[in-house]
Amino acid sequence: MLSKLGVEATNNAFHDIQRCIIKSMLAVQKLVTNSPNSFELYGFDFIFDSNGKAWLLEVNGGPSMTANTKEDSELKTGLIDDVMTVINVEGM
Repeated sequence: MLSKLGVEATNNAFHDIQRCIIKSMLAVQKLVTNSPNSFELYGFDFIFDSNGKAWLLEVNGGPSMTANTKEDSELKTGLIDDVMTVINVEGM
């Protein structure tokens, strides 16, 4: 995306994704269980058109953590590391 559309368009696309995720969660906030002893992980699937616009395809309440490629494994390992940081678990 960077090589095809440039830095500004790529940054805008990912900013739009962040806004979409926030708006999606705000739309269902009354339906999401709020428990101080647990958390939910959602998977947001986006697709980009030829202009770099991101389109939301679906939201998964239980996204797969199975990795089929090296890149997918790196992404999901990073996600798990980020989750552990957010919930303040170190050294796992």
